[in-house]
Amino acid sequence: MVRACLLVVLFASFSVSASPGLAAEPDWSRARYDRIRTAQNAFTQSRLMEHGLIPLSPLQTQRREVRQAVFIDPYMMMRLPAVEIERRRDGVVTLVVRGPNRVLEPVALPSSAWTELMRSEQANPDVFAAFGPYRTWKKRVQAAHRSTEPMPPPPPICHGWGVTIGATGREGVRFGGASDCGGDRKKMAHAALYARLAVSTRPACVFKPDNPFWSFRDCFAAAPAR
Repeated sequence: MVRACLLVVLFASFSVSASPGLAAEPDWSRARYDRIRTAQNAFTQSRLMEHGLIPLSPLQTQRREVRQAVFIDPYMMMRLPAVEIERRRDGVVTLVVRGPNRVLEPVALPSSAWTELMRSEQANPDVFAAFGPYRTWKKRVQAAHRSTEPMPPPPPICHGWGVTIGATGREGVRFGGASDCGGDRKKMAHAALYARLAVSTRPACVFKPDNPFWSFRDCFAAAPAR
């Protein structure tokens, strides 16, 4: 009789803990999310640095407002320089094109360029949502139970431009990006703004709105990757 009571108690406690509606948040869930996010941010930072950009954490510590962008061509055949835009404390906005083996002289941009960039960011908050916000295990389970949609088909093979973006400022260090293969034209239009501002610093260059990243490549004559 005692054994039967113990089994009933154990089964009841297991049922409560296993129920998605009553489950407590596992200790490992948030920690695992934080580890993955940290690793992803470190990887993104390393990609920016491979193109000659300065790590963002020291810039954030110095309270500098900086935006960085790296353009990846559809077949990853070219070593493209990167763009860094900064609004200094005195309000002056500068743009510098950096590469692994060269850094061009900073060029002053009109203050309206920074305003345009910030408005575009506000209109495209998903640009910095490369790693989504944390959702508790309970919410993820509930969402899975509510979903009645079939699994989407695998995406088609796509070769398109990609852009990796890094930022410092009031919201801390952030990473994000956009891709032709992601289907979000608004995000790519925001990313193309970096290319347009860079090309605008060279009067001899022509910016083509329908081909923004090739315009950047043609302007700054990136060397093929080795």
